[in-house]
Amino acid sequence: MTMGLLRVALVLGLVAGSGLLSACTTVSSLEPVGDQPRPALPADWEGTWVRQDHALVIRVADPQQGLLEVAWVEAKGGALRLEAYRVALRGAGDWTFGNVTEADQPGRSFWAALRRASGQIVLWLPDAERCAKLVREGVVPGTVEGGGDVVLGRLTPEQTLRLVSQDQGGCVDWSEPLLFARLGG
Repeated sequence: MTMGLLRVALVLGLVAGSGLLSACTTVSSLEPVGDQPRPALPADWEGTWVRQDHALVIRVADPQQGLLEVAWVEAKGGALRLEAYRVALRGAGDWTFGNVTEADQPGRSFWAALRRASGQIVLWLPDAERCAKLVREGVVPGTVEGGGDVVLGRLTPEQTLRLVSQDQGGCVDWSEPLLFARLGG
């Protein structure tokens, strides 16, 4: 996973330095993935969330627009540093997608599919090879760059749902869901 995809994973609850830096391809979109903003109630999202031995804090910045602020502490350059990002929650059907924009890659949203229920967040990351296949077959608009990075174009609601389709060959990696639990609740 490269830095852009690592950031979306980090922002949605993954951890810095967890071995995710080793992957070499990313999946991004020219627009946030999901049709409409997915409202976020503070009672559902705010708090400290943990995965293994890493923690992050989520705050709802705009409930109606589904904007979250997510922060964690990361070791960089021999010092601890606070990292913080905004995550735009968008929905399609029953699915919620978390979208993050990198400062060094404006105009690209890095995304993941997620479900939140009862003090847990389950996160699935896109698989670049599967997404590249959908682009090459013309199932979804986009480009596959020289290094294998995939950049999705504007998606219709049907194409968005195709990304998470288990029976129609979607492009999400279902084999390794990432689970986060909220402390104290």
